[in-house]
Amino acid sequence: MSRLVNVVDLPRDGIGRVIAQSAIEELRGRTIVNLATGIAVRLSASAKGKLISNKATGKSKANGFTREQHNAIVAHIGEVYRLAVLWLSRPDRDGDVNIISIKRFATKVRFGSRLAVAWITVKESKQHGHRIYSVEAIKLEALDRIVEVVSGNTPHASSASTCRIIA
Repeated sequence: MSRLVNVVDLPRDGIGRVIAQSAIEELRGRTIVNLATGIAVRLSASAKGKLISNKATGKSKANGFTREQHNAIVAHIGEVYRLAVLWLSRPDRDGDVNIISIKRFATKVRFGSRLAVAWITVKESKQHGHRIYSVEAIKLEALDRIVEVVSGNTPHASSASTCRIIA
């Protein structure tokens, strides 16, 4: 993975739901290419509801961010994904034969003077290719504690990986 030095600047207090929905609607069906990997994604028809759902927003809120800050990441998902670093790629945990992989990307974002990470989940399916599945805001220091099993018992995320994102 290459070092990511760019930060996506977002409104300090975030944005409202209607603006986020409108921004997603404008991106729906368009291809967004990640600069580091060349992986192209699309937003599905259900993305508008899913990315700003109570469940998705609840994850960001549990990490200490507001609904409006979550909405700001969603509204800027095109730029956030384009600048993201691929954190990990793994098979589907449920063994769904239609899912080729689950990928996690991370991008630094800034709400005023507060730095954070946008944590993006991308599903790669046989039928639809890569689609953005979810996004949440997490604290920079929380990234060190995220350890996912890629295969067997091998942890994939580490402090060394974090340095690539927060450098």
